[in-house]
Amino acid sequence: NIPKSVLLEGEDIASLFSASAAEESWIKALTAKCQEVLETGQYVSYTEKVSYNIGLPINFKTTISPVIDAADKCVGVVVVQNDITELAATEEKVERAMQVKSQFLANMSHEIRTPINAILGLSYLALRNEIPTKSLDYLKKIHISAEELLSIVEDILDFSKIDSGDMALENTL
Repeated sequence: NIPKSVLLEGEDIASLFSASAAEESWIKALTAKCQEVLETGQYVSYTEKVSYNIGLPINFKTTISPVIDAADKCVGVVVVQNDITELAATEEKVERAMQVKSQFLANMSHEIRTPINAILGLSYLALRNEIPTKSLDYLKKIHISAEELLSIVEDILDFSKIDSGDMALENTL
């Protein structure tokens, strides 16, 4: 892609585009933004999706910068548009992958908690009975290990909730 430079003096920005190529509303919005920068002398930067009649929509990052003269007056603008369609698509894929990962962690945490809770419940019941000392020691270790494993699974679930933005904070004061 070779950058295209155009000097327009006293011409409408719409003259750069063929009416069939870009939406008229997009051209009007770009013209309005350029006029805003001319009036305020403040640069503007934004992203948008532009539909062309000749193909798929294109994601643009547009930056409009003022051209200031020696008298500190805005005498023109420089418009830079970058096609970020591929970048936007990649960001969407990354976001989707993060959502799938978070959902997987949440589901796996739930699936792992069920058997751990069964181990905890059964070992608790067994510890209430009279059993030989050696077996009692084994049973206590099973119970403690299951509690620690459940704590790890809960932490994983919390991290997946934080990662997906589903974590709700509560005030305990």
